[in-house]
Amino acid sequence: MARKLSTILLFFVSFLFGCAPPTALPAPSATGTPLATATPDLTSGPIAPYPGNPVFTVGPAGAWDSGTVFNPRVVIQDGTYHMFYSGSTDATLPTLAIGYAVSNDGRTFTRQAAEPIMAGDGRGFDARQVSSGVPLLAGEQWVLYYSAGGGPGPGKAIGRAVAPTPTGPWERSSQPILLVGESGEWDAAYVVPESVLIADGGYVMYYTAGSTWPEGTAMIGMATSPDGITWKKHSGPVLQPGAEGAWDSAGVWGCTVLKTETGWEMFYTGGDGTTVGIGYATSADGVNWHKFEGNPILSPADDPALTTPILQSPSAVKHSGGYLVYYDYGVSGGGIGLAMGSKP
Repeated sequence: MARKLSTILLFFVSFLFGCAPPTALPAPSATGTPLATATPDLTSGPIAPYPGNPVFTVGPAGAWDSGTVFNPRVVIQDGTYHMFYSGSTDATLPTLAIGYAVSNDGRTFTRQAAEPIMAGDGRGFDARQVSSGVPLLAGEQWVLYYSAGGGPGPGKAIGRAVAPTPTGPWERSSQPILLVGESGEWDAAYVVPESVLIADGGYVMYYTAGSTWPEGTAMIGMATSPDGITWKKHSGPVLQPGAEGAWDSAGVWGCTVLKTETGWEMFYTGGDGTTVGIGYATSADGVNWHKFEGNPILSPADDPALTTPILQSPSAVKHSGGYLVYYDYGVSGGGIGLAMGSKP
């Protein structure tokens, strides 16, 4: 039962969309995390929730995102915080789409349009489910990877779209760039993109997946690509749940990965079937991960704005020697929160 609950919480973060021939990304180059010119003051200690949470809430009555906003992914470019998020008219998720908001200080975000920047149109592999958008700025081109599906339940494919600006127009691939595994494989039931980055002369994607739905255990996998279009999965998950009794024993999902001069860092979601929080892990190669002994670094009890036992789907960016970590409170309608600090 605990495993089932954990996986269900995960898939309040799933479903996405795509359509048009793929456009190749520019040749990859070594890039660091974009730095902003305006940012919240970073605390000198461990990462802790911002007192003014939430930093983003649901849309007005009748809006496409009036019921819930969740699964934020933030990119900082030229002093502007670009947030891509999932939304729906109701916490039961009758529809799902991707929205876009911006901020000049990382604490107050403004929607850039009354409608989502990407939504299902009833056709193709992403006919119904368009969610969990993961942005990547490659040169002058914006790329968005997303979870996609044509029916109820979590997405069975990952799509890709490109645009000159975050507001579009978005040109979606006609075919998915990553699919679920074969029957019996660990990722046979669903795949959800979480983090995509340029590293080591190519592209690396981390994704959440599971072998069954709604039963089963969520884990985090990895895939690599020379061009951002053709992907090869790593054999098996790279991050698995903790041992029985651990805070992340029921599943791990919803992560952001950062590449630094000293290695790789991962902020990820974990749960024990009762509460859901955020953990931290490091790696020398991006494949073999070591979980922080002090996990979880953020728990539901840490954030006064929280009304549910869920704190998940971290989007972490580095700035001025510290971290900004955006996250959601599940699909309860609580909005999106922020934590910051100089160390996990």
